[in-house]
Amino acid sequence: MLEKLELLGLAPTLRSDANGSRPLITESGNYILDCELSEPIGDPSVARELEQRLLAIDGVVDTGLSLGTADRVFVGYADGHVDSLSRMHHVLS
Repeated sequence: MLEKLELLGLAPTLRSDANGSRPLITESGNYILDCELSEPIGDPSVARELEQRLLAIDGVVDTGLSLGTADRVFVGYADGHVDSLSRMHHVLS
């Protein structure tokens, strides 16, 4: 599965528990992989395509992308700044 995620341009890491000593397992018994993008996705159609490709991978239960369900999204960057985007795709702060 990790190789398939990497082929999609993602950098997956296994999420650890609060102590960092073991993998975090959901209530349903699933592992969580955090997948970093090399750059934010600006085109909604590209995001929808990525979600479909992810869901087509055996073992992927959900993506966490929440496409079409959020009114506001916060995008964090490595330098610490955060953009707040509304559904209308305007940067609010």
